Amino acid sequence: MSIITREEIKRLVNEDNEIYISLYMPTGITGADAKQGQIRLKNVLRAAQDQLIEHGYKKPGIEEMTDSVQKLIDNTLFWSYQGGGLAVFLSEKGMCYYQLPVEVPELAVVSDGYHLKPLMQLLTEDGHFYILSLNQKHVRLFSCSKHFASELHLEDVPTDIETYLKYDDPEKQLQFSTHTPGGGGAVRAASYHGHSVSDEEKTNLLRFFQEIDKGVRKTINDTNAPMVLAGVEYYLPIYREANKYNGVVADGVIGSTEQMQLKEMHEHSWNIVEPIFSQKRKEATDRYNEFKGTGRTLNDVEEIIRAAYAGRIETLFVALHEQASPDNRDLLNDAAIQAYIQGGAVYVIGSDEAPDKQEVAAVLRY
Repeated sequence: MSIITREEIKRLVNEDNEIYISLYMPTGITGADAKQGQIRLKNVLRAAQDQLIEHGYKKPGIEEMTDSVQKLIDNTLFWSYQGGGLAVFLSEKGMCYYQLPVEVPELAVVSDGYHLKPLMQLLTEDGHFYILSLNQKHVRLFSCSKHFASELHLEDVPTDIETYLKYDDPEKQLQFSTHTPGGGGAVRAASYHGHSVSDEEKTNLLRFFQEIDKGVRKTINDTNAPMVLAGVEYYLPIYREANKYNGVVADGVIGSTEQMQLKEMHEHSWNIVEPIFSQKRKEATDRYNEFKGTGRTLNDVEEIIRAAYAGRIETLFVALHEQASPDNRDLLNDAAIQAYIQGGAVYVIGSDEAPDKQEVAAVLRY
């Protein structure tokens, strides 16, 4: 499983295959309801297999091509950890899949390119964020939208401090396990927001968090989405000292993440990032109005398509609504994807929010 990043979208757009199979389904299900996920993926896979037959593929070849999806269906552990949706992309060369923090429709598309339209809501600048849950026993990273949170696997790092210290320095692990914060006359302690922390504990936490930061940056790659830190209060300034990811926001969710439900952590985090998203959108709209009439803005669909493919779009506002013609909806999606993979900011908005009340508007780089 990979996280959806600009580079991942670019890779999917630029893949050179004979056939492209795109499968989508909602997965807001856990535990006893997880069987529904297996049934849904089986249904969309069957729909894709029928389309492959229509494209002239024979049954043995289809079964061989889709075997990796069948294995995913049969993996009961996989269905225990889901967020809002699942996207699976398959070709004659292999399969990749993405657990999404947003709901997507149940859909199978066999075409001459991957169907990326359902991912549009993840490309926008104002909706995707991360939560990093800090805990000495289990650090967890979540990819989130307003309504969903999907846990991500932190790559190549121990997610508990005792494991990290055991491999880094067994003697320090023993000392860390036996010292208590502020205890022992020979151990000098500093105060972090009312919590007494020995120099040794602070040093161990800092080194552990530096490893976590490396894993976080490797996992989320090139994204710059906001990240909310959650944990007991004295962890947060120590993690900020270790952190090199630019998206960590000033406010955090304070409390023991061992005792906090994910739903509560997610709600508090959304309350922190929502004003940030609103401000970014306002600034983008103000910039459009500032450049209007200077040749740096567009609101014609065909002109915007050309500018998107030329890499000229700095910011794109797209109103994806059912009143638009199907051809225009597809063009708008193509424009949004091209703008996104070439470094532009994309905002998916309602028709009444669009600059100049147009279904598409853009600020150009030049």
